Amino acid sequence: ITISEINSLEAVTVSARGGYSVTIDNITVMSGAKNQWSSSDWVVFILRYIGCWGNRECVANVITDLNGKGVYKASLTINYNRKETTCAPQNLTITLDPVPMTKLRAKGEVSEFSKQGDIILDCKNQVRNAMLTSRQIAVNLRSDLVWDENEAVLKPDNDNGVGFILRDSNRSLLKINKGVAINSIFKTYAKGSAVNSVEAIPVFATYYVLDPAKVKAGPL
Repeated sequence: ITISEINSLEAVTVSARGGYSVTIDNITVMSGAKNQWSSSDWVVFILRYIGCWGNRECVANVITDLNGKGVYKASLTINYNRKETTCAPQNLTITLDPVPMTKLRAKGEVSEFSKQGDIILDCKNQVRNAMLTSRQIAVNLRSDLVWDENEAVLKPDNDNGVGFILRDSNRSLLKINKGVAINSIFKTYAKGSAVNSVEAIPVFATYYVLDPAKVKAGPL
């Protein structure tokens, strides 16, 4: 059996096409067909093979010339555990300005005291330099303080008649999940979309009067 080693600096780019394995064809070629070729034939073949310098198309042509005579070809399959993209949220605190009691006499939103905060996501394991997600990333909000009458309103434990309402960058209501069930998704990054190492998602919060009869001065 004749085994020829070729040292080549040629780069070969292969793609797993989103899977967990990749195969490189014809990475090894061996032959034991000496009885079918003359010595001069084999010298020519080996010189041609070495002359390919790892070029895949050239190697394929040499293999074709052998016509299957005592040829053994092997492919290389690499299996791997790919790291998936993750985006971990940082803690977010939104501090509202004090509100006069006179602004809390009617049930509903007190929009003039709205403040913005940003949900910061620390994203890792994006694909290539393009920073693409390897899977879909879904962001949802959850709290045990969701008011039963409105999924966008948080009701504090002190029950003094005032809570908080949340809106997104378009000022649409942000529905908040309660318990383990996920009934509402805040934001989604599709698989293959560009995601920075740090993503900021704007959120707006303001006061919401739950029950004017219970309103009293004090912290919320």
